[in-house]
Order: sequence, then structure tokens, then C-alpha cells
Amino acid sequence: MSSYADDGKDIFALVRELQGPECEDWGTKVQELCREFWKLFERDEHVSRQHVQALIEILSEEKAFELARLVIPDLRGESGTTDNEYKRQVIDSTRAMSAKLTSTQTSTQSRYDDPWYQEEKETLADAELYRASLLLYNHGKLSAAQAKEVQEWLAARPGISPK
Repeated sequence: MSSYADDGKDIFALVRELQGPECEDWGTKVQELCREFWKLFERDEHVSRQHVQALIEILSEEKAFELARLVIPDLRGESGTTDNEYKRQVIDSTRAMSAKLTSTQTSTQSRYDDPWYQEEKETLADAELYRASLLLYNHGKLSAAQAKEVQEWLAARPGISPK
């Protein structure tokens, strides 16, 4: 995609297109547009209040904000404050939505800490241990020494976590 930040008319044309009833590849265009706005703000050339307001309006939609956070780390709240006036205005205007998403992510994680999830996790670890024992020893009944060897073998493989 060409740089929209070089021509103010093109960037606003894309904003209007995204606000239309049916926009093909909406998510990709939102991310590209947000990235272009961020680059424009960094260069600090020919930036107007209209640019800032257009980006804030786009980010007011929750799905657009979630997509923008993927390409603009400043919107995730991970980085410190920015000295750029335009970026600060956008970050300040989306602070409530960012807090809401962070809260949702935290509460979603707590659902995985319940006993049912832990039991399922242990069951899957046992199944993985059994599968590895079949691969290594051609049977599932292992001595204590063999079980330890299988656990060490599994621990050496990334992505597989023994019990």
C-alpha cells in the first residue's frame, strides 16, 4: 500500500471508505491507516486537528481499537508517555477503552485458573506422558526410572510440558 501520510486527501479518502457500509478487507485497512497516521504524527508535518480527530473517531469502535493495538504498541499501554502532542491526544482519548480491554484480558485469564481447567491440564499432561512412553518404550507401563527418563525427554522438547 502506498504511503497515505504523504497526501492528506488520500488518507481522508481511506477514512471515508472505512466508514462506508461495506468495506472489503476492513481490518487490514484499519491497521494500515492507523500505522500511517502514527507515522504522520511522528514526522509532525502537515498534521491538523482533523487528522487527530479522524484517528480518534476510527479508534472509538472497539474492533478497530483492538486491531490498532496490534500495530501501535503505544496504544497497548506498555510504553511510557510520549512527547508527541498528537500521539498523546490519541492515547488520552482511548485510555478508557484500553483499560477496559486490559480488564477483560485479566478476567479472561482468571477463568483459566479454576480447578476444572487445572484438572484438564493435568489430564492432558498425563496423556502426553503416556504418548511419549509409547514412542520411546513401545508400552505405557513404565518403571520409575523410565518415567523419569520420559519426563526429561519431554522437558527437552519445547512446547511440550510434562506434569
